[in-house]
Amino acid sequence: MERTKELNLLVRHAAGKTRKRLNEENRYVMGGKMQTVQIMEETLESESNEIALYFAMSRKAEEEGHTEIANYLRDIAMDEAWHAAEFAMLLGKIKDTASNLEIMLEDEIKTEKEKEEAAKVAISEGNESAFRVFTWSMYGERNHKEGIKEALLKLREKVKSTMTNH
Repeated sequence: MERTKELNLLVRHAAGKTRKRLNEENRYVMGGKMQTVQIMEETLESESNEIALYFAMSRKAEEEGHTEIANYLRDIAMDEAWHAAEFAMLLGKIKDTASNLEIMLEDEIKTEKEKEEAAKVAISEGNESAFRVFTWSMYGERNHKEGIKEALLKLREKVKSTMTNH
């Protein structure tokens, strides 16, 4: 119960900060009307960035022995992920499962290549830490790509089976 109160307070505080920022910066006001789609696009990007930051902060808190804080930061990261998901859906970025998988497969293929190139740049500049992270994430993208290919294959087989049974 206490945690719910804290979360509600944080949400109200964040919403107030967002409204204040929007009004102060006047970035989204054009002709006196709010540009909702633009705001949603920017919010999706912001929420997505916050996911990574909260997970990184959680990892750091865990390393420092602050388990309760680490868990709370992970919870916030997941909340931010749900927020981002809602905006992605509102913006029409989510289609049927097959289309979603095909889009993400293309993205994973592209991202794997980009990480490979980034790793080469990092090592050529002598940045071994960045090289390790780019290489590690490149292999992650490769695994994602293979998993998505497998999911697409299973989905197509299921659809084909359903069609032949009717």
